[in-house]
Amino acid sequence: MGSEGGHPFHGVGLFVRQGLVARTLAQDEVFYDAQRKTERFPGPRLERAWLEWSFEHAQTGETVVVLGTHLSPFVGFWGIRDLQVRKLGLRVAALPSDALVLLGGDLNAGPYYAVDVWQDAAGEDVGGFWRNASALPAPDPSADEPQAEGLGG
Repeated sequence: MGSEGGHPFHGVGLFVRQGLVARTLAQDEVFYDAQRKTERFPGPRLERAWLEWSFEHAQTGETVVVLGTHLSPFVGFWGIRDLQVRKLGLRVAALPSDALVLLGGDLNAGPYYAVDVWQDAAGEDVGGFWRNASALPAPDPSADEPQAEGLGG
């Protein structure tokens, strides 16, 4: 899925078993406004985006929306990634409340570093790794709104 013109630049893909899809309701490919310019030029000509596919579930008739993305990586680009997360979050919030929404991808957002400061090969301190996390949701069982069920990194 994705346009012929855009897909080579983001490389995101969505896969759903054909038997689960009664009919496609909508497909979209959205490029983030916030981009690391060096990924486009002189880098690998990459532009961060998300794919969105909504369809009618064949067995239940319910609307399913699948979104896949690959957010900007690296500690120093947390601000760009945060803007990407905000744009994607606003899109998810605007989806119909009765739709099953599945969001996945490489979020480059996990707090997976054991320590915040590491030493490089020259023995110099390099820090700020914990800022790589865009958000650390803490599920609230008393909340009226749906909560995040998992974290990716």
